[in-house]
Amino acid sequence: MATTLVVKVAGKEIHLKQNPHSRFIGSYIWDASFVMSKYLETRPPEEIVGKKFIEVGSGLGLVGIVVGLLNGDITLTDIPDVIDLLKHNVKQNLGDTGKVMELTWGDPKSDIVIETLKSPPPDFILAADCIYSEAPIQDLAHTLFKLSGPSTIVLVCSELRNKDAMETFLKTADLYFNREMVDYEIPLTSENYIQFWRLTLK
Repeated sequence: MATTLVVKVAGKEIHLKQNPHSRFIGSYIWDASFVMSKYLETRPPEEIVGKKFIEVGSGLGLVGIVVGLLNGDITLTDIPDVIDLLKHNVKQNLGDTGKVMELTWGDPKSDIVIETLKSPPPDFILAADCIYSEAPIQDLAHTLFKLSGPSTIVLVCSELRNKDAMETFLKTADLYFNREMVDYEIPLTSENYIQFWRLTLK
């Protein structure tokens, strides 16, 4: 696995530094990030330009960088262990226009960050390939709920890597959100089934 990736989205080359030897899965790329990025590329400008986006579990930052290149107002977030890599990629591709913040799901210290991020509430929250383990998955659903406002649309795209984690996420998310599949033909890029949902507050 290469330490540097070049991805072409929205007619532009995105340069991403990754660490394939890291124990943190956010340090390298996953297929759902490509799927969500390509989906965003297909959206009409009025759905992106000037809209407020928050990405959780940004990892290398591909999805959030695409939003920034499409002129959305994006804040990318992740845990402290991968934040330096994320900041590097955002700076490399967006200059000073992309914002990066530390956000750890379920950490009480993150409540202050959440309050800052949701003032005003975002138009969109993005989560690509964040469903991988049962341990943090309820915290992810709770974080999405806390960040959402009445009109927020949450887009969740993930490979089916852990069936129990997926079931736990959906069960928890369904307590707070209405859920429907995103109408988008997902390319067969992965050996694992990719699911793509649109969530809105109940």
